[in-house]
Amino acid sequence: MSLNYHSHTLNWLGQLPTDHSPLETPAPKPQKRHYPPSPSMSSEGAKKRQKTGSDIFRSQKIPLPLPRTPGSRTGDPFVDEDPTPRAPTDTTSTSGASTSGRSSPIKRLNELALDPNGVDFREFTTVNYPSGVFTALWDISQLARGNKVISPDKKADIKRAVGQKGGEWFRFVDDLCYCDEEDPRVQWGETPSARSVHKILQKARTSATDGESEYSWNVEVHQAVLDLALRDLRDHVEGDRVNFKFCPSARIMIEYRPGSTPESKMIDFCAVIEPEVESLAMIDGLRKVLPMNSINHTACNPLLKKPLCLAIETKPPGEKWNAARLQGAREQKRFFGP
Repeated sequence: MSLNYHSHTLNWLGQLPTDHSPLETPAPKPQKRHYPPSPSMSSEGAKKRQKTGSDIFRSQKIPLPLPRTPGSRTGDPFVDEDPTPRAPTDTTSTSGASTSGRSSPIKRLNELALDPNGVDFREFTTVNYPSGVFTALWDISQLARGNKVISPDKKADIKRAVGQKGGEWFRFVDDLCYCDEEDPRVQWGETPSARSVHKILQKARTSATDGESEYSWNVEVHQAVLDLALRDLRDHVEGDRVNFKFCPSARIMIEYRPGSTPESKMIDFCAVIEPEVESLAMIDGLRKVLPMNSINHTACNPLLKKPLCLAIETKPPGEKWNAARLQGAREQKRFFGP
């Protein structure tokens, strides 16, 4: 892409409409908490407290301190009150979860759009695209429909799978799903076998039926999909150095967060570049002057020297789309500045 064409594309992106209607109505702000004054430590004061403590609360109507809500300890507008779930415990309950207006994903997305290095979501449906952008969107839409995504040598394998137990999944595969022999798709390597795909579909169906948590979906389903997409093809594509990491505990370092807040939002997976031997010396040189000796914005040990190229936030089907957008936007912001 030439510099002039790149400039036209950026100008077009700057003209996209930004006005949108809020998707959520902010809830009333929580009432400010008041705490009773600290009593005297003397024995005389203790006796007086025993006699008059309850009377003080009744006469002055001082509200008892309420439990802290998630995120109430910080003023960071980008700290998500719905952190990526970890391994659930038996005592975990989500029935009482709620989102206040001041910390809702929509409001924080709006705040993030005003950040100099933030991410501004815009709608593409009402504008004319430059040819390069249209081609990219067309390719994405074809992939979403499943058109020309299966290598032709898998046709017999899929037809056999239709007649086997659980093969109803493959009845939806028609001729449009197969690419031609001369299609660029062929050079990307083989399509996963019908058996591999069926195992993942079975896990997804079980997870949905059992109402599994996001953590379970990541372990059972999403990691298996990424394995097929990014690892199984590496031996077939020359020069492919893209890998992924499961990183639910990788926090953004405080040097890269807004303000000096003690908390950060975590993601589920990230795509990384496995550096070539020739690049390791350069990466180590940069690590010496970067916070926590990390080439990335996290001090997670597996990511210290592998450049992070894509943050992946997952959600079970139909859950918390705006929260996922916020998490992805906040992670993307770190690529462009603190």
